[in-house]
Amino acid sequence: MAVFCSKLGKSVLQLVKGQFLLRAQNRPSHARNWQVNSGNQQKSLVTCLVNHVVCASMSESSSSGHNEVEVHTVPTREDNYVYILRRVEDNTCAVIDPSDAQPIFSKIREFGEDARIVNILNTHHHHDHVDGNAEIKAGFRECVVVAPALEADKIPCVDDVVHDNNEIEVLSNRVKVISTPGHTNGHVAFYIPAMNVLFCGDTLFSLGCGRLFEGSPEDMLTSLQRISSLPRSTLVHCGHEYTLSNAAFAQTIEKNNAALDARVAEVRDLRRAGKPTVPTTLGLEMDTNPFLRAHLPEVKLGVGMGNASTLDVFTELRARKDVY
Repeated sequence: MAVFCSKLGKSVLQLVKGQFLLRAQNRPSHARNWQVNSGNQQKSLVTCLVNHVVCASMSESSSSGHNEVEVHTVPTREDNYVYILRRVEDNTCAVIDPSDAQPIFSKIREFGEDARIVNILNTHHHHDHVDGNAEIKAGFRECVVVAPALEADKIPCVDDVVHDNNEIEVLSNRVKVISTPGHTNGHVAFYIPAMNVLFCGDTLFSLGCGRLFEGSPEDMLTSLQRISSLPRSTLVHCGHEYTLSNAAFAQTIEKNNAALDARVAEVRDLRRAGKPTVPTTLGLEMDTNPFLRAHLPEVKLGVGMGNASTLDVFTELRARKDVY
């Protein structure tokens, strides 16, 4: 199994031995692994983080700062992605949306015998995002499972629930909870400002968005608009590898978008090489993803709805993609 990783931080991009790294530069790890705080309510990604440098290459260089955090992408099932956050200093890990436990255990063993999982974060209740919860929890009893409050009764082994605008602490990083209904009614995304990363489950995909199994088009549009308010440099980690299919559909909507054409060529190269097309950047998605561009004249004309509202255009886009 191929596992890919990137080292992420405060948008600090460095060239090290010919490879680009993003380093985490966060405060020292003196806080507890878990804490729920009361909350009030340029074009390219450097070819998708240099085509997702393989972990072995990334490990050639390390940060001397405190709380270096790596993000590892673990492909599972047919097209799922599970993400592991690993704090290098003490080998503690958090897992986002574990579809299966065994691929995660295999990766954790590579970190060393002292590696342990202290958190699971679930974005929503679908089985291909939560099926690994119970087995991981059994293997690491200190692990705290965090899930959206509106779906906690559908998710195994939940310890703590979160609501929109809550802030939690994971591996000494502040994580903001963003309610993103549409795919499911209680779906949430997890945004880590200090690392400039978003884990958005099945809400936003590269060049696409999630199907509306429970929510309405208006729900999903609102969720995507909230995500779009984050910095353009935000690294977007989604739950599935759907980009090739999404790319083909996007080109039926915008036939003269040079940024989209360049992204599609990049995606084809990545997939031919067996590499993930994520993370992507929010800015790149805003320049190429039709579901983030339903307000623009070129997308409205692409669906033959030049005078329609953004919501009507988005609804039409989602309906077309459902049968594409």
